[in-house]
Amino acid sequence: MKDLRDSVSNIKDHNYDLIRKYRSKIASLERENRRLFIQIDSLNSANLALVQENVIANEILDQKETINEELTKKYKTLEAKVAVASKIDIGPLTVTAMKERSSGKLTSTSRSSRTDAFKINFDLLENEVTNSGKKSVYIQIVDEEKNVVNPKGNALLKDGRYITYSDSVMVNYNNERTSLVSFILVNRDDIVKGKYTVCAFVEGEYSGNSIVRLR
Repeated sequence: MKDLRDSVSNIKDHNYDLIRKYRSKIASLERENRRLFIQIDSLNSANLALVQENVIANEILDQKETINEELTKKYKTLEAKVAVASKIDIGPLTVTAMKERSSGKLTSTSRSSRTDAFKINFDLLENEVTNSGKKSVYIQIVDEEKNVVNPKGNALLKDGRYITYSDSVMVNYNNERTSLVSFILVNRDDIVKGKYTVCAFVEGEYSGNSIVRLR
């Protein structure tokens, strides 16, 4: 536009048609220039609004991320509490060494050389939080040398460890106190005097133990 104005000023005054043509062109360019400036202002305003909206959106996303992290932590804490609450505890675990009489009847004994079986009994205690249904129970008898007596198989616990068990029992648990009795037959020739530790595992978790001593 500046160059066009300079061109008009250099045109001789008697060349009116050319002057009018250039002045009309200048006016048209000025109008187009004002229109473009209005559009630029509008675009700048829109861009500023978008920037502000983006800032607000990012703040909302940050808040949601913080809330999600807090909810995740609370969920994990609640999940851990539920896991603890749903664990089935057991009552006192009683172990009795048994010998077989000539009649076939089993009676208690404290002599290792006469032990033909171990009788283990305990109760699964009431728990209203856990799900009812079939519950797996593993019983392990270990001698003083850490050897498992009468090994029957291996079981995976919830903490990732494997144990060798002496007996496995499936209990129908209805959230009420439920009694369990296990008879584990052994070869008396394999039983030596000393301490025997009997451990119980309910649903893959250690639940308790008891000790019996044979002479």
